Amino acid sequence: MKEKDKSVRRAHGLPFRLVMFLVLLLIGIIPMIVYLFGMSRSVRDALVNETKERMYSECSNIAQFISYIAAPEDSAVLSDVHSQMVDSAKLLNGRMLLVDPSYRSIADTYEYDRAHYVAYQGVLSLLSTDRESITEVSESNIRYYLKVTPKDSGKNYVLCFMAPLQTKITLMSAIRQKSILLMTIILLVTVCVGFYFAFMLGRPLKALKDSSISLYDGQREDIVGKHYTELVETSETVNELMEQLHAIDASRKEFVSNVSHELKTPITSIRVLADSLMSMPKGEVPIDLYEDFMTDISDELNREAKIIDDLLTLVRTDESNTTLNYSMVDIHAMLEGLLKRLQPLAGKKNVELVLESFRRVDALVDEVKLVLAISNLVENAIKYNRESGHVRVSLNADHKYFYIKVEDSGFGIPAESQTKIFERFYRVDKARSREMGGTGLGLAITRNIVQMHKGIIRVFSKENEGTTFTVRIPLNNIADSNPEGSGE
Repeated sequence: MKEKDKSVRRAHGLPFRLVMFLVLLLIGIIPMIVYLFGMSRSVRDALVNETKERMYSECSNIAQFISYIAAPEDSAVLSDVHSQMVDSAKLLNGRMLLVDPSYRSIADTYEYDRAHYVAYQGVLSLLSTDRESITEVSESNIRYYLKVTPKDSGKNYVLCFMAPLQTKITLMSAIRQKSILLMTIILLVTVCVGFYFAFMLGRPLKALKDSSISLYDGQREDIVGKHYTELVETSETVNELMEQLHAIDASRKEFVSNVSHELKTPITSIRVLADSLMSMPKGEVPIDLYEDFMTDISDELNREAKIIDDLLTLVRTDESNTTLNYSMVDIHAMLEGLLKRLQPLAGKKNVELVLESFRRVDALVDEVKLVLAISNLVENAIKYNRESGHVRVSLNADHKYFYIKVEDSGFGIPAESQTKIFERFYRVDKARSREMGGTGLGLAITRNIVQMHKGIIRVFSKENEGTTFTVRIPLNNIADSNPEGSGE
């Protein structure tokens, strides 16, 4: 079953090393992809812009020359224009044409294609509109059209410059291939480095997991987290939790042992008393001795019943789903009735009971359980008090809580015992507690009831000076109650 549980745990989630490796890989790959595509686009744009600028410059020079002549069709003038066009076209390994108003090419750097009609869209647009220039860019070439007006002619001509981009695209492809090769090398390095760092980062987690498995198998070794602050803090937290669990387990075992001992003690006493009676000769035992033995047996049975009742009460108040029957209670009247019932017990020791109330307090509480909790405190204050001592019970409240203080003039509680008095079956003075008829469960029951009311109980004590218990409980637990006025 344990192996099955481990496999279920391992099946959930992705391995940390794999996640770290993928993260590092993405950190390396994404910038490379962005750079590769961004660089390709930037290089292409730069090459295209450079070509455009040179085309604009060459066409402007030729257009300026044509603007000073009157008749471009003149053979001598046209020869000079053609010569300039050839020189400019060679710079970009392109082609230049001069188109007249009738859409006929009168000068062409491609001699075999001279004196033909040109139907390019740019030529048609410039000769039929007021636009001065047009630039067309395709994947394979760039075309630049410039409107030219010779001197005093009143006619518009079009200078067309076409330059291929193939050479530049080839250069760009070569750059891209080298970039891809470089990126591939960088990617391989990134994979190796990412795998190494993912492995190194995962080692402390694996060590922490192995330590946790040893705890799961029942070993009492501390989990050790290294290298990273979070792992160290996590291991310390888990170790503290395990210590608390071990303490709870030890407390459970001690509780079972104490219960067994406490229940066994009265039974043992009853058995001894019964065996003593059985061993006496019949008819020779005085009636007074029988009565004494039967009284002792009855006392032990009452003690056994008291322990069982307190155990059942403790179990009921220990359950997380215990229901509280909330109602609006006059706390002063509740305490007044409680002290009245305990007055006979206080009278036996001549202990003075005093109730001090600073204001009227109405609170939403479970009256039965709260009376039980405060009764335990007041009974203890009476039982462990001095002759002619006093017990003062005070009540106060603010806008959110009410406070009950039980102060006595008794023997006090040693400092080393004050943190343990709320433990089950713990007794500061075992002999005196048994003499007083205590079970060692009263304060544990009181704490549970106070906590069920979302309250807090504190103790302040000095030996030979007395003890003070302070209880703080919310005035209104309506958020935890049901519509009928009861709930947790």
